[in-house]
Amino acid sequence: MSLLHILSISKEFAYKKEERYNINGVRIELASNNIKAIATNVYMLSVFECSDFENTNNIPSGKYTISLKSIKVIEKVLKADKNADISKYIEKIQADFVEYEKVLTPRQDSAENRISSFNPDYLQIIGNTCSVFNKHFQNQNKDNAMFFEYNGINKPAKFSINGKNCKFHGLVMPMKS
Repeated sequence: MSLLHILSISKEFAYKKEERYNINGVRIELASNNIKAIATNVYMLSVFECSDFENTNNIPSGKYTISLKSIKVIEKVLKADKNADISKYIEKIQADFVEYEKVLTPRQDSAENRISSFNPDYLQIIGNTCSVFNKHFQNQNKDNAMFFEYNGINKPAKFSINGKNCKFHGLVMPMKS
């Protein structure tokens, strides 16, 4: 999957207002051919992982958050030239990103089916994103399926979809009762 696809998918989960500047972008974790793109708006969290990422755009290795403002510029550049060197367009956010790994730890709760307690707009974003992910990998893995794991009332629900060497997963927070 290209950097353009990864950023376009992930930015939908990022916090849109600059007042929460530490999550007003997409966290990148790049080492060798392994990339993670993490984004959250506090109500949703997404993690895109790929183990065969080809860094044709000279994106720097390491862990950092790219601002949404910077991502808009990068998207325009990559739409014009998919192999463009985008390193000079990356504006890193100088703040700590949320500790997303703690949020994604497994729970031991019993499950009930009450999907109506989740914001339908957020569910649509997740569904659309999984659909784009699935279309990209349709020729590589015919068994792609989105999993939605409900963990009980007032608890976040996890979602995931897998492709060849890539995984998109995260969680969505329920609406307050």
